[in-house]
Amino acid sequence: MTQDRPIENLQAILSEEDLRSLELIKLLREIRPLDLAPLLLHFDPEDKAKIFDHLDSDSAAEVLFETDPRSRDEILEHARLDKLAPLFDRMPPDEAADIVTSLPPERRDPLLRLSPLLADHVRPLLAYDSETAGGKMTTEYVSVGENETAGGAMRAIQGSIGAETVNYIFVVNGEHRLRGVLSIRELIASRPDAPIQEIMVSDVISAPPEMDQEDVAGLVQKYNLAALPIVRQDGRLLGIVTVDDVIDVIQSEASEDMYHLAGTSPDRPTTQKFHRQVLDRFRFLLITLAGGLAIVLVQAQYGHALESMMAIVFFIPAIIGMAGNVGIQASTIMVRGVATGEIQPGRFGSVLRREVLVGATLGILFGFICGALAAWGSSLLGADSDLGYAVGLGMVSGLTVASLMGAVVPLACEKLGLDPALAAGPFVTTLNDLTALTLYLAIALTILKPEVG
Repeated sequence: MTQDRPIENLQAILSEEDLRSLELIKLLREIRPLDLAPLLLHFDPEDKAKIFDHLDSDSAAEVLFETDPRSRDEILEHARLDKLAPLFDRMPPDEAADIVTSLPPERRDPLLRLSPLLADHVRPLLAYDSETAGGKMTTEYVSVGENETAGGAMRAIQGSIGAETVNYIFVVNGEHRLRGVLSIRELIASRPDAPIQEIMVSDVISAPPEMDQEDVAGLVQKYNLAALPIVRQDGRLLGIVTVDDVIDVIQSEASEDMYHLAGTSPDRPTTQKFHRQVLDRFRFLLITLAGGLAIVLVQAQYGHALESMMAIVFFIPAIIGMAGNVGIQASTIMVRGVATGEIQPGRFGSVLRREVLVGATLGILFGFICGALAAWGSSLLGADSDLGYAVGLGMVSGLTVASLMGAVVPLACEKLGLDPALAAGPFVTTLNDLTALTLYLAIALTILKPEVG
């Protein structure tokens, strides 16, 4: 049986009335766990459980952590606790904590009782929010005493195969307070009798366990760290956040921002249950609907005037469309700039002024183009010759204000402690459409002064 079609091969075995367990086990051994994990999406919960039950412990642990959240929840719901408990002992503590946290208390507590080792490593991590430094850290790291020698530190490393990384060796005192750090290269290059205090770096970049995961990722990126120590306020070393976890955070936060900007749920919408997809999108689209109805009310307010000057109406889609796009451009720049740390609080004012200037310049350029076209076509539309001025000024004002709001809303959210991307999607677009339309109609009707019957 070839492995170029693993889904079809698995489905063929699982669909048989009498499951051939040995053949299924053989087939699963030929598929790497990292390749199998994303394939579970193609199977129903019952078949997922069968696949999981026929995996060896190491593969099952890797598949459980790497698969999509929906498949993981379905496996955790139906799997036997005595099957699950040994798996967590094969995972790094931070990965095990992420999964255990998703379990309801009635399954989590018995699971922790079944595995004392799991409880010892994971229970301290459960006290922290999953999106903080404490929730992302692992307790598997290499540490040596501050009075140790380089030779003693080398012997400590040789007995620390279970650590997630040995790139850094953390130096602690008798109360396990962090005193310094040194790299494995520095250690190897030192004399065996050299005191650790002479070769360690005492100025250590660290983070408190309550720090948000985005800020943790920013520290790791800024200082090019392979691991970041997490310490309590009293200096006690609790664990480390490794660079692979930081990469996951960066990818997760970037995806979350993109989904928020699109007005969908950030929780892997392609793997969500159908009703969750509908409900999550419904909430965001309510904002768009409310904005659309507000636009209808604005047009109704100017209804009699528009009837006598239909040429104004023809340019409404162009102006609100351009305003919406300019607003999204500005808000996207702000959201990513804040998320990556490129835009610091001290730069808010200068960046805001620049975005408004860019919006105004674009408004002038496109206002000139649209105004010239409107002036040229005014005679064909039977409109006043000043239509070009009205359309041009409407475009300038609409794009300038759209750029301003697209930049201000994310910054305001950041100041208030809210996720900037959450408000920068449909909210900004709808608000810009409404504002651009109101400005355009007010300007156009002021310049053209149509007769109202």
